[in-house]
Amino acid sequence: MAPTDGHEREITMKIRMFLAATTMTPALAIAQQHEPFRGVTTGLMPFILVALIVYSTRKMAIGGWLFYFYIGLILGPIITAILIYPVIGEYFQPSLWYDLQTYWLAFFSTMPALFASLVVSIFAVRLLFASQRNRRNTMLLRYALLGQVTLGIIGAVIDLLYFPEDIILSVIALIPTSITCLYFFLSQRVKYVLENWNGHWNYNDFVNRNSTLANTGASWTESKPEG
Repeated sequence: MAPTDGHEREITMKIRMFLAATTMTPALAIAQQHEPFRGVTTGLMPFILVALIVYSTRKMAIGGWLFYFYIGLILGPIITAILIYPVIGEYFQPSLWYDLQTYWLAFFSTMPALFASLVVSIFAVRLLFASQRNRRNTMLLRYALLGQVTLGIIGAVIDLLYFPEDIILSVIALIPTSITCLYFFLSQRVKYVLENWNGHWNYNDFVNRNSTLANTGASWTESKPEG
């Protein structure tokens, strides 16, 4: 195959990464299969689907936004693999690029964050096993998410400096990752179900305890559910 312009390849990869970022959430993936919601702008349908998923699973231990996160964790890699498969090999073949500097800039603006998402998946799946739910493993997932966001920011800076046409794609792809990271650091459900799991789940107890902690200012660690 004859070499083509490196920047064109970088653009092609970025477009696929953008599509992966916008369809890795189940609501967007489903909405984009139906007119008139197909495309990047999908109207209100994704938000309605998100609301239905979060609300209908809220009484489950791994429910609400946490359930939605795990759906994306399963569907995301599949959708991403389909979208980037046609060009992923070119990121490991510098000879296909005219300019090696462009190659390495494009590589480091995209691939590290993609690898970080794999690490996030591994740590997150481990927490699905009740025996692995503890503060240490939850913190490892939080740090992995923080690393993913950091690498995404680095990639965005590279785009800003060298591929300004792509900066909007990087920023849009960074938004869901940042929201997820923030959720895992702040969510009371994550603290209850993953960080301080005691083997028992009662939705009313979770809601009441959450309300009590909000009124008293105590933490989940200070008020750990009794076995």
